[in-house]
Amino acid sequence: MSPFLLIPLAFVALVVWNNLEREHAYRRVHRLFAQGRPDEVLDYLDRWWVRLCFPTYNLTLLRLNAKLQKGDRKAAGTLMGDLLRSKCTKKQRADLLPRAFDFYLQNGKYKQAQVILDEITSTSTNPRFVAECQLTYDITAKADTSHIAEMEERAAHAEASERMRLLHLLAIQYENAHNPEMVERCHERMSALVEKSL
Repeated sequence: MSPFLLIPLAFVALVVWNNLEREHAYRRVHRLFAQGRPDEVLDYLDRWWVRLCFPTYNLTLLRLNAKLQKGDRKAAGTLMGDLLRSKCTKKQRADLLPRAFDFYLQNGKYKQAQVILDEITSTSTNPRFVAECQLTYDITAKADTSHIAEMEERAAHAEASERMRLLHLLAIQYENAHNPEMVERCHERMSALVEKSL
């Protein structure tokens, strides 16, 4: 066989191996996440052949998810910063921004959340999504309580996932309004929704 044919054959074999290994790696990582084993996810992602299977962005995102599942907010914050500084596609950036916005709000990092909100506002083509992000920011970062009645009305007629989001925002507003009984009531309603979905 000509040595000139060996090079393309080796390249094809490498591509096939990479695709099969990547599929296997995604399945294994998904299974470990589902089983609540983030330390094993991190160990697996550190293997050299697994690192070859994933683009840098995807590898960092998987590590971020594992750190979040572990509850390691400090390491997750570092990885989130790495992702925000990384080169990525427009679609990846559009998927990352809401995650970063929620992460910073949940961790009380309101300045970073505002920076992300500004980028969402300037890049999103969905005015309703932008308005919801602004509303969430106002309730969480500015202790706004002026949307309780409106959100109670919306929650009464919303689908389960939207109702869960609204109840979460209502709980924050009731906490801002120093009404622990209604905070507890919101948490009970959220728990009931989770139980109903199981």
